[in-house]
Amino acid sequence: MFKDKVVIVTGASSGIGAETALAFATVISNILKEAENGLKENMNLS
Repeated sequence: MFKDKVVIVTGASSGIGAETALAFATVISNILKEAENGLKENMNLS
């Protein structure tokens, strides 16, 4: 969904902006974790 996209959240220091920034950070973190797990599986690492 966010492949090759840049997300800019204004007002990320508080309120809705902060919650939005955290939501995007969670999504990106999950994508990175999945990519890392896939890499480990492909390299037969535990």
